[in-house]
Amino acid sequence: MIGDSVVAVFRSSGEFEHMFGRVGQGPGEFTSPTSPMIVRVSRTGGVYVFDLTIVHQLSAGATRTVAVRRHNVLAFDAVVVDETAVVQAFVASRGGGTVLQVLSDQGTVLRGIGETGEASDQFDRYRKLARARGKAAVWAARINRYEADRISLDGVPTTRVVRKAEWFPEYDSFLEGELFLTPQRPRIEGLLETDGGLFWVIVSHGAQGFHPLSGQGERAIDRYLDLNALLDSTVEVIDLETQRVVARRRFDSYLSFVSTPDDSVLLYSLRSLESGEIVIEVFSGVIEGR
Repeated sequence: MIGDSVVAVFRSSGEFEHMFGRVGQGPGEFTSPTSPMIVRVSRTGGVYVFDLTIVHQLSAGATRTVAVRRHNVLAFDAVVVDETAVVQAFVASRGGGTVLQVLSDQGTVLRGIGETGEASDQFDRYRKLARARGKAAVWAARINRYEADRISLDGVPTTRVVRKAEWFPEYDSFLEGELFLTPQRPRIEGLLETDGGLFWVIVSHGAQGFHPLSGQGERAIDRYLDLNALLDSTVEVIDLETQRVVARRRFDSYLSFVSTPDDSVLLYSLRSLESGEIVIEVFSGVIEGR
């Protein structure tokens, strides 16, 4: 949670359980009060918190710290595959670089995967991640393209999903201040592969009636501002075998996936009440007839 540096734990029913952590440098403390931490759950229930350049491994249910590892890459996104942490962090090399880094138990980079070319645009260095079902592999999607690749932890691409839609135009150039401003343009926000060969994608885009600041193209993020006033989300479900969209819905909220051990579809959003309180909404994603 931004500003609190805590991990909030909820029951599957949506009821609040407890909070873990506080701002600080010691055990059970997190260091980034102004940046959102990345929280991911392994298939065995372990909780991993990516806090700037630090990985905190917590027990199931986030009741105690198991290990703290420091490394030299700053994660834009992260995923846990068979207790192995994979982070999205660009590392330059001759002729280009790698955008995904596989971390060791000590926090060092074992290897980089997902190569970029020397002339690749800046957006090519940013990915959203998800773990693949039943395989030591990850899904990675550029945030400015409706494209996703399943890549093994050895760096071998195996499956590619490409979606063409008029409401998601491809773009390469940055607007001033991007990625740290609230965008009007569509952006990949979350990926999830579920049983039955289904692939869920969350895309954020400007809310109806939202207009960017004149001459700047985007609007600065106020940490106390309800993003739902600026952004909507579209959730699509794609059949991996046919690559056809089997379900689609637009929400007037800024949505994200909740990380779970079994990759079940839970979505959440934050809403600001008139009282100033923040409400967390968690709900299940289902497809009728399945």
